[in-house]
Amino acid sequence: GGVPSVPASLVATASGTAVSLSWSASTSTSASAITYTVKRGSTSTGPFTAISSNLTSPSFVDTTAQSGSSYSYVVLATNAVGSSPDSAAVTAQPGGVPSVPASLVATASGTGVSLSWSASTSTSTSAITYTVKRGSTSTGPFTAISSNLTSPSFVDTTAQSGTSYSYVVLATNAVGSS
Repeated sequence: GGVPSVPASLVATASGTAVSLSWSASTSTSASAITYTVKRGSTSTGPFTAISSNLTSPSFVDTTAQSGSSYSYVVLATNAVGSSPDSAAVTAQPGGVPSVPASLVATASGTGVSLSWSASTSTSTSAITYTVKRGSTSTGPFTAISSNLTSPSFVDTTAQSGTSYSYVVLATNAVGSS
């Protein structure tokens, strides 16, 4: 007999609303069936609390994970003889704030300043909106002049001719802001 081997190669893949876990199947010298228990904690050192047990395949989807929170997971294997030690911990964060808008370009014309930037990406399923902020120097302070933009562009028609402006853009989803 003997307890099963420790589950190996644990991988956690975060999506907008869940964390998918998979690992290598454990081996056992016992003829009894192997089941798995998934434990979750808030840090990679634990403590860990079982969130699912008696799993018969080496995978699990944690649909109770909250978007924007970080979680650590371990898995153990059990047979009629006993349980393996916990696997090595892995960490994942479902959802998350959007990436910082990149490649911001400002083009002045007679009627205002046209801004454009690269669209932000997000692991969350929530929509991304943008806020444009303007200041008189490149170090700020910056004041929001437009928010809830859904496309990565904006025209500042309130810019005064002959005045220098600095702009920053942030992206926001249901989890938070870049």
